[in-house]
Amino acid sequence: MTERSDTALLDDWSTKASEGAFAELARRYGGLLYHAAIRRTGRGDLAAEAAQNALLILARKAPRLGGVPSLAGWLHRTVCYEAAKLLRRERRHDARMKQLPAPDGPDEGEENWQEVAPLLDQALDSLPAKDREVIFLRYFQGLSFEEMARRFGGGAPAWRQRGSRSVEKLRLALNKRGAAVSGSALTTGLGSALSQTAPAPFLAALASSPAAGASALSWAALASHSVHFMKLHPATWVLATLIFSTIPLGLQASANAAVRGRIVALENSASHGSSDAVEAERSTARTLPAVGRSAKQSVLRLAEIIDEGRSGSRLADAEADRWIKDLSNEQLEELLRESILVELPAKKRFALVATLFAEYATHRKSQIDAGKVLSMAALLSDQLDMKGQEEIWGRAGFAAKSLARQDTEKAIAWYREQVQAGRLDCSRLNLQLPAEIHLGLREGHPEAAKVFYDSLAEDERIPVIHYFRSVGTPEELLEMAAKFEDPAKRQNSVTMLFRYGTKDKSPAEARAWLDRSGVEPGGPAAALFAIAAEGDPYREDGGVQYHAGMKTHQIAERIAWLKGPAIGGESPEAIGIFLANTMSSAPGQTKEALDAEWQQNPDQEMLAAYIRHAGTTVPGVADALDRYRLLTDLEGREEILRQLLATPAAKEVLDMIRKEGMSDEDLDESQLPPELFR
Repeated sequence: MTERSDTALLDDWSTKASEGAFAELARRYGGLLYHAAIRRTGRGDLAAEAAQNALLILARKAPRLGGVPSLAGWLHRTVCYEAAKLLRRERRHDARMKQLPAPDGPDEGEENWQEVAPLLDQALDSLPAKDREVIFLRYFQGLSFEEMARRFGGGAPAWRQRGSRSVEKLRLALNKRGAAVSGSALTTGLGSALSQTAPAPFLAALASSPAAGASALSWAALASHSVHFMKLHPATWVLATLIFSTIPLGLQASANAAVRGRIVALENSASHGSSDAVEAERSTARTLPAVGRSAKQSVLRLAEIIDEGRSGSRLADAEADRWIKDLSNEQLEELLRESILVELPAKKRFALVATLFAEYATHRKSQIDAGKVLSMAALLSDQLDMKGQEEIWGRAGFAAKSLARQDTEKAIAWYREQVQAGRLDCSRLNLQLPAEIHLGLREGHPEAAKVFYDSLAEDERIPVIHYFRSVGTPEELLEMAAKFEDPAKRQNSVTMLFRYGTKDKSPAEARAWLDRSGVEPGGPAAALFAIAAEGDPYREDGGVQYHAGMKTHQIAERIAWLKGPAIGGESPEAIGIFLANTMSSAPGQTKEALDAEWQQNPDQEMLAAYIRHAGTTVPGVADALDRYRLLTDLEGREEILRQLLATPAAKEVLDMIRKEGMSDEDLDESQLPPELFR
């Protein structure tokens, strides 16, 4: 019978209160919890209590843990905190506990591991979340790297490398704590330490009803655990509010009596005033402050967690997502304003603002007025760099489109105001807002959309055409592209459209398109015909698009297409450009097709165009240098050679040739300048 996953067991416990499912989790992780706690405390009774508390915390928090990659890592960190808390309690209230009995030691001959074991859990807890996750997946759950790849995605070699790095980080963390251990000894020790089972009496003592145990668990213990787990200072009540707001009020009420009783007991046992633990218990009975009173601390901590998530920690990513979703719209707005005021590195600020604004502008678009979203975007963009501005305005696109649908005049006036203020500079920023407004206008006011487009500067028209391509007809797009006065921008826009507009068209239809576009004849026209010949080079495989290279016979067929009478004088240059383009995806097939074409029709203009445009790829440069000597116009070929050698790919090829060397015979045959290889 296949063992049920942690996620399935958590779901059964959370939704059906299945005590059998929870008992299975307790059995599965009891050994890990007990031995981690006993390494930390050195006492079986404290270890059992810490493990019990960790399981009860799991019972309370199970609904939010379904997406955690490694439940073992989460439980390990929880039990370490509980063990440390119990140890502090014992040391404060019983002087004799300063001389803790040593835990059961290893066999003789394992002195090295005996030094490591007491420090293992502290070192594990100090690692980044993504490193802890892979260690527990490997040494507690016993997953192979191939199984990790199948279960979580990625390749087995990548997981193996990640596992090696994580163990090495753990070894260095132990060295810093005074425990020198080799890598092989550490992996052996991890395999035994993390997979030990708990003593039978401890397993038998686990709460028979996890629901009852979870209710009996001190509310302050849960509170302080949550604050620790988020690495928050206990005074940072803002994010604690977000966590506790999801707990039913009935549970809070039932916990208050236990809290008050424990506070009294702790006060009676403390002979030197209020302890930290008492203060933590007392604080749960207070009314937690609103987010606004600690917005700065909230923003700083949230920035750290988001940064951890973007560094690969799925646990941190899930925590950040849950916190942000728990915020009200007003709290979210307040944190957004605070995020541009606090001192943060540029990278962390960008990640923070982008994450918060994505929730505000995208996920809650049905709740928040479009005007408020655009006002917030303007406020944020004034304080961000170019990348941040592009991110913010990209997220605000739906609001601009919505405003254009609702109120044409207001939307256009708003856009003009932002352009005049310098916020929406399409010559500097990669923006889609003009396109969003154009689409919004087109849905309800087609004539207004045309007037708006005609009023745009040419830099603003480019994103409109790019975006409109998915909904407009080729004819509409071509008409819009033809309105560019700048030849380079007109060429850029038409180039984007030409492949799709002329797909499966005859040479005569492609010529008609070209004539309507206003593109100058000669080189620009030849480049467009080359694109039309290439067609749509993208294929889809399993939902992923990739650039599929042509076969040799397909290249030959498209060369024949480019020789059609309608192509006219652009034909030789168009063939050369087309062959240079296909070299990037099908170098071998392109060489075969070019050899065959050259034997049938050794056109110098075609070859010159091929060499001139071959500098986009290393194979293209290498092949062009090999064919360079076939050009008969000595003066012209020197200019073509200079253009080719100015490309980055050509510099890479020359570096390789210089390293490998080139014989005098080969140099003479190539007819290339000798100084290139010195």
